[in-house]
Amino acid sequence: MLKHENFGTIKTQYQDYIPLDVDVSPLDNSGTKKEKSSYTYKGHDGFALAKRVGKATEVREGKMYYTGTTSHKIPGNRKDLPAVEVAFEVTERTLDHKGNPLLLPQLEVNTYWTNLPDDAESIIDLYHNHGKSEQFHSELKTDMDLERLPSNSFATNELVLRLAMISFNALKTIGIDTAELKELAPIKIDVKRRRIKSVLQDIIYSACKYVESGGYHKVKFGCDCAWYPVISKLYAKYA
Repeated sequence: MLKHENFGTIKTQYQDYIPLDVDVSPLDNSGTKKEKSSYTYKGHDGFALAKRVGKATEVREGKMYYTGTTSHKIPGNRKDLPAVEVAFEVTERTLDHKGNPLLLPQLEVNTYWTNLPDDAESIIDLYHNHGKSEQFHSELKTDMDLERLPSNSFATNELVLRLAMISFNALKTIGIDTAELKELAPIKIDVKRRRIKSVLQDIIYSACKYVESGGYHKVKFGCDCAWYPVISKLYAKYA
């Protein structure tokens, strides 16, 4: 299924990038006394592997948007580290969404520490796209039950992740193809892709039985299986 998918690059005016979005799942080391092991966000011990220089854009009356870069900031105010380029986006509101004046301007600031050579707008767009990857991390960790890796052995966890990767990609492909067959689905589908949890519940967990008859092996679905029209189309495509 995956050989038909295209995992291309992201092009900017400066160069091409291959996006690499990463997230962490803690390795279970409960009760350990290993060096640098600490309390993780999952509740157990383990390891977890503007305005004066900005470009102004008036979004609407009472709402200004500034973007730009600055190069004199040092991470953590540590004098032993070199300065790092920072792209920023600042939203300034002087009127609320109903047009009422605010007593004080409302400021919203986002900053992106980066070594990319692109302009601020391109960097911000890249990081916004990175933010979208969080929903895929969520599906991998929650729907595939990988919030907490099962072992303190890297080799075991690597095997689990590789198996999960195969399942994840197969399920995502099924989800995309299911959305394209929305006219056959028993529910309204108005998205281009479906969550893995939905794919599991609607397609993978559909009740059926495996029978042998007349020398043939068959998978039989009940006459009340609402998802059968979609499942049959998916089977014909992947067979």
